[in-house]
Amino acid sequence: MPGPYALSTLIALGAWLILAVGALGLLLSGLKGLWHRHLAGGSFKICCSAVVGGFAAALAGIGLVLHTYDRLTHEQAAVTLHFEELASQQYRANLSFPDGQFQSLELHGDQWQVDARILRWTGPAIIAGMDALFRMERISGRFADLGREREGPRSIHALPSGLAEVENHFDPWALARRHPNRFPWVDAVYGSATYLPMAHDAEFEVVVTQTGLAARPLNDSARRAIRDW
Repeated sequence: MPGPYALSTLIALGAWLILAVGALGLLLSGLKGLWHRHLAGGSFKICCSAVVGGFAAALAGIGLVLHTYDRLTHEQAAVTLHFEELASQQYRANLSFPDGQFQSLELHGDQWQVDARILRWTGPAIIAGMDALFRMERISGRFADLGREREGPRSIHALPSGLAEVENHFDPWALARRHPNRFPWVDAVYGSATYLPMAHDAEFEVVVTQTGLAARPLNDSARRAIRDW
């Protein structure tokens, strides 16, 4: 089901089509009248065509703004995390990915962190419907205490990439890095990370937006962990 901004965009598009067709009809009718030397009627219809065309242009601008906003607020699911406490500052993280992959691993610390690389597009590419691409890199455990973070056990694990690739292994990430001047629609290539506290039975979702990674709690245990953080 389309979101409110997507629905508004469709309504604006429908109204624009009606006005555009009406403006074109009036213009053709007015030109026909002038051709047959009906100067008053033809001129009036052409003036009406200009007015209706102006409304159509205004609606097109509104629709474009709404469509752009809807693309900017679009989210892509990256991974869902569920934690089981094994011991003090030791957790099992169960990761579920949108493509059906599953990963179970151990993390040490008080917090989890997910890192990814993001390829973001410029305005025209967003308007065309291109979402930010992402490459998942790793998940790691973090200790809240800096001393413990320096000396405690490290737990870092690689994650399967979420970067979309076609069958011939076309890699837009690599092309954007190698030929930045040839791809003006690429806005930025950068790293993004998000982290939140770990807790027993806590479940979180990580999504990719047009500006980077974002994480949110999915159950009460996760919300309590954030509240007590």
